[in-house]
Amino acid sequence: MPGVGEKFAVRMLEKFGTPLNVFAATTSELAKVEGLGESRAKKIKKTLDSKSKHLKKSNQKTLHDS
Repeated sequence: MPGVGEKFAVRMLEKFGTPLNVFAATTSELAKVEGLGESRAKKIKKTLDSKSKHLKKSNQKTLHDS
């Protein structure tokens, strides 16, 4: 994830146990990770909440299209 190096990734996993729990954590919960702080926690949540710039619109039909 952008802005999160190995050191913080390990700290978040140690605190929350699983990647899913890290992604589900609130900004204030993330800010409690040692050395992370409120500002970096907000940037992480903003990154997780934004749509990827790499997604392309597809014209491919799926089974759900009529």
